[in-house]
Amino acid sequence: MWRVPLAHWANICLILAVLTWFVYRNSPSRPGHWALVKRYADERSDWVEVCRWIGAHGPSGTIYLTPPGNEGVTYLSNRSNVAEFKINPDGGQRLSEWVERLSDLGGGHLPEERGFANASRLNEAFASLDDEQIKALGEKYGAGHAVVSESSRVSFEEIYKNNSYRVVRL
Repeated sequence: MWRVPLAHWANICLILAVLTWFVYRNSPSRPGHWALVKRYADERSDWVEVCRWIGAHGPSGTIYLTPPGNEGVTYLSNRSNVAEFKINPDGGQRLSEWVERLSDLGGGHLPEERGFANASRLNEAFASLDDEQIKALGEKYGAGHAVVSESSRVSFEEIYKNNSYRVVRL
C-alpha cells in the first residue's frame, strides 16, 4: 500500500485551502474582482461617492462640468463631462479641442507644471471660477450641471453635497 507521510498531507491540505480561497475570491459571484484587485468604483473617497451619486441620481443626457484634474467621472457615473486631464484624445485629431477645454476649465489658461502635476493646478483654477464663468462654460459646452469643490464660491442650486464636493444645477 502506498503511504504518504503526515507532513505531505499537511502541505496538500494547505494547498487545497489556498486554492479554494483563491477560487472563491475570484468567483463570478464577486464581479469586477480578480486576484484581489479592487475596482476604482469600490474605493471610499468623496470623489468616488459624488460620481456614484451622479450615476444613481443625477440626470442622464446632460453634460457635467467637473474638476478637470479628477479622474474617472465618466467611468464612475456613466455621464459625460467636458474634459478630463488624464483622458486626452488618441492621436492629434482632437488634441487642440482637448487643450482648449482644459484651458477653459482652468479659467482661460493652462498651468505650466510637468505631467500630472498639472492636474491639481487645474483643479485649483477650476475651484476659483465664479458664477459667471461657470455659467459661460455651461453654455459653451451644453453642460446642465457642475461638480464643484466644497470651497467653491458658486451659488447655484445645490442638488447634492458631501464633505468635499457639491453638485449644482446650472
